[in-house]
Amino acid sequence: MDFEYLFKYIVVGDAGVGKTCILHWFSEDKFDDNTSCTLGIEFVRKEMNLDNKSIMIQVWDTAGQEELHSLTWNYFRSCCAVLLVYDITKWKSFENLIRWLNNVKENSLENVRIILIGNKNDLEYKREVLLSEGKAFAK
Repeated sequence: MDFEYLFKYIVVGDAGVGKTCILHWFSEDKFDDNTSCTLGIEFVRKEMNLDNKSIMIQVWDTAGQEELHSLTWNYFRSCCAVLLVYDITKWKSFENLIRWLNNVKENSLENVRIILIGNKNDLEYKREVLLSEGKAFAK
């Protein structure tokens, strides 16, 4: 099917923060907690209609492992938004957001939108990153 608009998003963050779960939730409208680690990069796409316009949305999932980062930076240049993901139950994933954000800024278009996602809210009882800390980082 032809589409009038194409939007590309890329999902980044440490390994194990739930990036692939977000991808599956977007593409299949269901939660799957039995996903395996992404090696390299994969993507899903979804066609939508908004105000009688056909839209294609692509969401690219990146590997969170340090040794695979060099494979993913080339995908940033064509994205309109970056989903920057951390795990609310793992403080280290929150600390590493600075490094991820710097890499995003170095490798993306100047006007890229950055969306911060505190993932795994269903594990509130294990929370290590306070909501107020996530909000402060977002500002």
